Amino acid sequence: VTASNPVFLSRSDGHMVLVNDVALALAQVDASTPDPEGGVIERGEGGRPTGLLKDTAIALVRAVQPVPTFEQKEDHIKRAAAYALSNGVTMVHDMGIPTFTGQSLDLCMKDLWVYWNLAQRSELSTRVYACVPLDAAEELRAFIDEKGGWSHQSEMLSFGCVKDFYDGSLGSETALFHDPYASDAANTGIRIHDRDRLERSVRTAIRSDLQVILHAIGDKAVD
Repeated sequence: VTASNPVFLSRSDGHMVLVNDVALALAQVDASTPDPEGGVIERGEGGRPTGLLKDTAIALVRAVQPVPTFEQKEDHIKRAAAYALSNGVTMVHDMGIPTFTGQSLDLCMKDLWVYWNLAQRSELSTRVYACVPLDAAEELRAFIDEKGGWSHQSEMLSFGCVKDFYDGSLGSETALFHDPYASDAANTGIRIHDRDRLERSVRTAIRSDLQVILHAIGDKAVD
């Protein structure tokens, strides 16, 4: 099934993906490809990529991944919302897809527009609090000003939060710690973004009266 088809499987936390050789070839990722800053290409014998990509390395393959259409996104959201509701979940928080994985700001804001259009047509079956990446703070502020508030009049959709990441995750062994991981004495985790850059972006968002959500898992990241 996968011998000639690209495969992209994401871990639930979004910090690690597994791709096959076809996807690696499409992205031109091989033994000579360096690890990007803030990311890891797991390697086997001779430096050959195993298919596991962590944090910013995900963007290498995301760049060649087909982009869902607006209609496909609407269908995906309606199906997910219906599934949540069938399990008794009446509200969800959508943290969005982080830009460090290669998601463009335009696509991040497109997701918010998808939610808005569904709310306009009364097709959101669960309430949604939707966030966008911190880099999209100015775009979100403009969206809020255009819509005249922080939510849809149906009260099924609210927004106003921006999120970014300082480090990775525990499950992917990329959360940033002072001490190394027990499984790898050379690994203390990954810093995804520069601290000064994050501070500037956070101050900009706060001046725009946005809620800032900053991901920091390891003790060094928290410090």
